[in-house]
Amino acid sequence: MSDGGTRSDSHGTFECHSPDGSAREATDPRDRASHRFSNQIGGFPDLTAVFVVITEIVDTVLGGVILARFRIAIALAREPLFRLGTHGAGTNCRDRGGYVGLVMVLLGLLNVLAAPLVALLLGCTMKHTTRLSLSFNRIAAAGRDALASAVAGALAWLLASGLFGHTHPVFAIVTAIVCLAPGLPNHGRQAVGIMLGVAIGILMGELALLVPDSLMGAGALALLRMSGAVLCSILIASAFGLPAVVPIQAGVSAVLVLAMGPENAGWHRMQDVFVGAGVGLLFSQILLTPDPLRQVDGAMHNLLLRIGTALKTAASAVQNADPTKADTALGLIMQAQEDLVLLRDGADAARYAARWSLRGRLAAGPVTAAADQSEHDAIRICAAALLLGDALHEALRQGSRQPPGLASHLQMLGARASGKAGNDILPYRKGSPTIGLTDPAWLPLISPLDILNKMLPTTCVKSPP
Repeated sequence: MSDGGTRSDSHGTFECHSPDGSAREATDPRDRASHRFSNQIGGFPDLTAVFVVITEIVDTVLGGVILARFRIAIALAREPLFRLGTHGAGTNCRDRGGYVGLVMVLLGLLNVLAAPLVALLLGCTMKHTTRLSLSFNRIAAAGRDALASAVAGALAWLLASGLFGHTHPVFAIVTAIVCLAPGLPNHGRQAVGIMLGVAIGILMGELALLVPDSLMGAGALALLRMSGAVLCSILIASAFGLPAVVPIQAGVSAVLVLAMGPENAGWHRMQDVFVGAGVGLLFSQILLTPDPLRQVDGAMHNLLLRIGTALKTAASAVQNADPTKADTALGLIMQAQEDLVLLRDGADAARYAARWSLRGRLAAGPVTAAADQSEHDAIRICAAALLLGDALHEALRQGSRQPPGLASHLQMLGARASGKAGNDILPYRKGSPTIGLTDPAWLPLISPLDILNKMLPTTCVKSPP
């Protein structure tokens, strides 16, 4: 065609020519945009361009075959599909270039409009997946206590039936379940609290029954007697400063004694409660006693891993003089505060277990000392890492020249925090000829580095079982 245009072969592939017969350059703005975007996000623009060219070549070779395979014979349909696949290689064609360009614009608008919807759908899917994963994690965490509650409840029923001849020892199985239910901070304290609350409630109910029924008269006075018994039971139980289960059980027990009679809810119920609480104590204090320091060790392990990752990122930031990576390292250190909160909660739980579990009582001194030491070390490590990250980010932001050996020192500290290095790092010292921390911008790093160098070798722990 002397005036330029397109021509196709038997497979439906197209070729664009200028009026002089030379092939026209078909450069899609999307290709240039992908090149710029790859450069902005720190990618490899040249590699991006290579893959764009590969895509165009593959589409050029296979496009006609695919169109023929699906029997798309209409030229107005074949040409836009083929040109879109080759990134607009035909938009410069004189015959249908404008038509193909219009299709590309409409497709671009469709992508812009559909992208938020797709992102929303993906976000909802990821949100539901996260919730589902969180639910499964909660089920796994509660699995042991749930199984213990079921087995202990059945055992309490059998013991109450065999020892006291109760045909329906409902209170025995209920007490065992309440003592071993998941989510309780301490099962042993829960069992003791239930027994104390039930005893107080039964006692107050029995005292209320000493008032003759002849003095009660109408039902309003009987209701007043029950309310007074509940009030006294809850107040007395609250005086012990124990968990809420104690006053609750006291008030409920007083109501049951007055409503069902002492023969059904008095000593009879107390027997069931003793059996259920005893089985609960058996499981919680002997058979399934948790390690008081396990949560502390797990939180310390996670904290050190996060600090180690932050220190390695900081080493990369120093090596490349990159303030952005230093900011990333600082963000990782800030996230380590979450692990610090979990560790402090674990330390509180360990001290609590030292008072309210048999295993904790046997090792109360070492458990309390270990919890206090872990909490102290974790706070110092987090504080030093935070000061280090902030000073490092500020120094790199000012463009200060990094001292020799600092990057390798941070890398080794990160490995040490992750449990992969030995105690082979010399402390930093101001003006050291090896380190050279003499620039005022880097002087704030000396103290945090010394603290981390001293603390990390003695606080690295293995992953908890």
